[in-house]
Amino acid sequence: MPHRTETAAVGIGSGFERRLLEGRAADMSVRWQAPAASHGVGTSGVERLRDVCLSGLLRLSVPARARRETGDSQPLRRFLLQEWRCLQMRLCRSVCALSRALEELEGARVCSAGTRQLYEALEEGRVPCTWWPGARTRAPLPLPLPLWLRYVESTVRLLDEYLHGPVPAAYNLSAFCRPRAFLFSILQQRAREEQRALDTYCVRAQVLSIFLPPTSPPGNGVYITGLQLHGALWDNRLGLLQDTFSDKPCSMPMVLFTAEIATETSGSPSPHPQYECPVYLGVESEAVDLTDNNLITYLCLGSKMDPLVCAQRRVHIVSLL
Repeated sequence: MPHRTETAAVGIGSGFERRLLEGRAADMSVRWQAPAASHGVGTSGVERLRDVCLSGLLRLSVPARARRETGDSQPLRRFLLQEWRCLQMRLCRSVCALSRALEELEGARVCSAGTRQLYEALEEGRVPCTWWPGARTRAPLPLPLPLWLRYVESTVRLLDEYLHGPVPAAYNLSAFCRPRAFLFSILQQRAREEQRALDTYCVRAQVLSIFLPPTSPPGNGVYITGLQLHGALWDNRLGLLQDTFSDKPCSMPMVLFTAEIATETSGSPSPHPQYECPVYLGVESEAVDLTDNNLITYLCLGSKMDPLVCAQRRVHIVSLL
């Protein structure tokens, strides 16, 4: 969140900021839904939506004040602090863009092409694609405003728990702007603990048979939750992919990611073919970007189906909040 002097610089006085922060999140969500439901709103409707959007951004920015921590030399904790600051910067950019757009609408500045695009999105109850990390960059329309609000609220809550609460029992990859860096920090953590070269290790994943949230972290590695399988079913008893005629996603059990020595084998070889299943960042009820830019990692999964069939069907996993 901008400091008090920064909020004043974008036209937000301390009294106005205080009034904005007095509203409750539930009331704000209702107000977001109302303008978004109507089409063809005029300038006054866009202004109301603009005020609600700014109010929501300011309120969400409040808990995102990065605390100065001492002794944060552990790679995983450094990564979490970087994500916390990244979220701060994204929210500050959004607040500044909306404040600048309001000045242009009121005639204080010449209206730019970026402002016109922003207001066209807001009139439809949506936000620009660039505000949504991991979402489709070539989507035909920007993304729903209420959904974006819930996404940011969840991200702020999870990052606060990861950083300032007890050691997390599990993580959700969708809470991070750079989930691949999160997996890399697991390698760094073990390499630092054992004082060995980073390329000594590789990240390995094991799909467990547990669906319930864990109560404590694993002794080695991290638990990952919030994964959904698309294009196939997961046989939890056998631990294998299987065919399906349904287009509905299948919830995956918890996955354990560990940093292992690269030369060590991961146990006895499986008698079933293995499919390298891609894992992508996703957004609830929105199309998933299946390009490499949105790829997090691959999970090596045993399969009852031919891996070539899985690849043709684009069987994949999506991480959701």
